[in-house]
Amino acid sequence: MAKQKLIYKEPWQLMAERWEKYNTNPGRPTKGDLAAYKKFIKQAVRGKKKPRALVMGATPELRDLLYELKCEVTIIDAIEVMVKAMNGLRKYKEAKEKIVISDWIDNPLAAGYFDVIVGDIVLANIPREKQNDLLRGVARMLKPGGYFVSRFYVLPDKYKPITIEKFLEECEKNLPKHDNSAMEMLYASYLIIPNAKNKLLNMATLNRGIKKYWQKNKFVHPNPKMEYILNFMWETWKPMKKAWVADLEKDVAKLVSRYFTIKEKGFFTDVFWPEAAKIVPIWSCQVKK
Repeated sequence: MAKQKLIYKEPWQLMAERWEKYNTNPGRPTKGDLAAYKKFIKQAVRGKKKPRALVMGATPELRDLLYELKCEVTIIDAIEVMVKAMNGLRKYKEAKEKIVISDWIDNPLAAGYFDVIVGDIVLANIPREKQNDLLRGVARMLKPGGYFVSRFYVLPDKYKPITIEKFLEECEKNLPKHDNSAMEMLYASYLIIPNAKNKLLNMATLNRGIKKYWQKNKFVHPNPKMEYILNFMWETWKPMKKAWVADLEKDVAKLVSRYFTIKEKGFFTDVFWPEAAKIVPIWSCQVKK
């Protein structure tokens, strides 16, 4: 299989500018997500006097949660503008953290230092040919018995794609006119991935499918609700060049299991359309000896 070109840095510079308004649930952890994160992190740091935690990325909700759990926090992200934007969205702005601007894979962090490493859809943001390197690096940075807790992007093992027309019909049926609906539509768009070999959730695929509704610099749809959702989604992700690796859950689990034992899985349910929740379970993974 040819190597996949995955655009995973550039869109975040644009996203940082509109994160608070447009990156709604489930694009950021929901209340249900955070409950699962809290449960798994507490299990990971039980008995530690001052647990050391690493956040891969700069998700403010995860950083606030670790502060509440009295962890020593380090965050690592390659995009400084994203870190600065997320700093302003934290609840506990007084919290002290060590900030490392570096690539997740090639980084200066010490081996065997952290009790828990957390992230949000970390693996799918990495090109497929580098995913093993990422997981090996996460395992390297953890103490013996340490945990990696993250949402993972996975396709259901019995996944069957549908046409863009059917997908839009399902969106119209299941999604209300709500700020969160555009992001739910994006997450559920795994249903239209057309190429089983490629297995990328590519914004370009969705863009091609909805371009017929594009008129005079905006989307125009017969249903005002769908028109609102399409335009909100466009404002979130324009120019819609983002892509994520999308592999079957069993294949992601097989890869993760090279370095970790998957101890437990959690799922958020606080969404309008359950299809949006199926692909981002939270896994609690303990590093292997």
